[in-house]
Order: sequence, then structure tokens, then C-alpha cells
Amino acid sequence: MMPLYKLNEDKMNKTINKLAVRLLDNGQEMVDWETCYSDTGVFGEGTVSHWLSLHTQYEWQATGTSCLHDQIKDLCNLIKDDQIYKYKSSNEDLHKKADGHSDYILDKDGKPKNFNPFSNGTYRRRK
Repeated sequence: MMPLYKLNEDKMNKTINKLAVRLLDNGQEMVDWETCYSDTGVFGEGTVSHWLSLHTQYEWQATGTSCLHDQIKDLCNLIKDDQIYKYKSSNEDLHKKADGHSDYILDKDGKPKNFNPFSNGTYRRRK
């Protein structure tokens, strides 16, 4: 599979790419480019949709998985507005506690910490 940023050099894919490359955790990319891709027809004949995948240590709050799949406008809105949770371990076998609940890194209030720089308020535009 080709990474999303190398598929279709049209403006809209560049828009997704511009947002996705800013998903950083301590300077490390959260996006797993090797599993990102575009497909056609899922939302109707002639439509193009995109799969944006995070590394397995991260999970989108909206889907409960490491992937988002939507058309460009909705995908861009999800990237900017959704929360990203991070598991305490990068080992997928340790993503769940013994009681079956997800073992996320927690914030000071004991809730899953949001690592999305767009929705947690830490992203700053360059001047």
C-alpha cells in the first residue's frame, strides 16, 4: 500500500496530509503512513474516501480504533476535533486491563488523556 501522502497529488489529499503530519507526540509522528490509503466507491459510486491510521499505541475516540475512514471534508474535521488516546503500552496484548477496560494514559482527573494537538489546545500555528 502506498502512503496517503503519495496518493493522488490533488489539493484535497494535501489538506489531509498537512493536518496529519502535525499529529505529533513529543516530536514523534502518530500516523502510521504505511497503512494509510484512499479508496473509491465506499460512500457511493464515484466517491473517494481516505483511511488515516495511527500507530497501534493510539486510538481515535470517535471510532474506538486506530483508524479514521471518511471523505475529505469529514475526515479533516475529525482530525481537528476528535480526541486521540494513548495506551500505556505499545504492546497490543497489554492494551486492556484484566477487567477488560482500555489501559490508557490518564490525565490529572483520571480520564483518558487527549493527545490530539488540535483538540487539546496544544497546537500552535507557526508565525
